[in-house]
Amino acid sequence: MRPLKFKELLPEIAKRSGHDQQLVENLLGFYWQTVRTQLSTLKDSQIQILNLGTFIVKPLSLTTKLQRRRSFFQRMQGNSNAKQSIRNDVENEIVMMEKIVDMRTAEEERRRCIRKPKKLYETYLECDPHLEKKKPNL
Repeated sequence: MRPLKFKELLPEIAKRSGHDQQLVENLLGFYWQTVRTQLSTLKDSQIQILNLGTFIVKPLSLTTKLQRRRSFFQRMQGNSNAKQSIRNDVENEIVMMEKIVDMRTAEEERRRCIRKPKKLYETYLECDPHLEKKKPNL
């Protein structure tokens, strides 16, 4: 099985859908541009694309990029307008990255609680305090 290339895929999709090839090309270009933008803006820690899978931000690359941005932000000194706008942009990036780190840690904590064995009921109460305690059988 040989995977189709983008240039081979366009005429096939246009033929199957009955639409013009230029329209299909514009639609796919817009779709992939939106996916790339969503991945690069760091609004979520993961993005799920139907029939392709779930893409996550790598934790190691996120932490190294966050450390670099923090050190760059600390080195930026001065009150000129250009430096101030750069500082604002970097500060916004740092805030978004910290939100992603918080989302990832919350997701990891949720997964850790789910993976615990079911017979250890008390440990579930530690993870989710809203669960009701078991009453002894009489």
